[in-house]
Amino acid sequence: MKLKNNSVLLIGYGRWGKVIYSKLSKLCKNVIICTSKDDYKEILKVRNVDWVVIATPSKTHYEIAKYCLKNKKNVFCEKPLTLSHLESKKLFDISKENNVKLYVSDVFNFRNDLANIE
Repeated sequence: MKLKNNSVLLIGYGRWGKVIYSKLSKLCKNVIICTSKDDYKEILKVRNVDWVVIATPSKTHYEIAKYCLKNKKNVFCEKPLTLSHLESKKLFDISKENNVKLYVSDVFNFRNDLANIE
């Protein structure tokens, strides 16, 4: 994912959002932070954003991702994507319909210390 010249909206600036911000700020020039006091829909109306990164509580992922995808924004979402398989499938369908990317964090897929858990 090439982000250098892209504008990214980070929704959620809690513990994990701050970790993501520290990485994003090294990858791209323009990271817009949306805290719980901000309205991400308003930000998306007035700012040109290429990607939205969702780092909010899991129960909020579906509605935020759905809104962003329907507004033709690429989305990177922390896991779990949603709380149900059906909602996740709907989001992937919306991303295809709008020709945008939907990516779910898979950081634990690459942790060697978890490789032998059954």
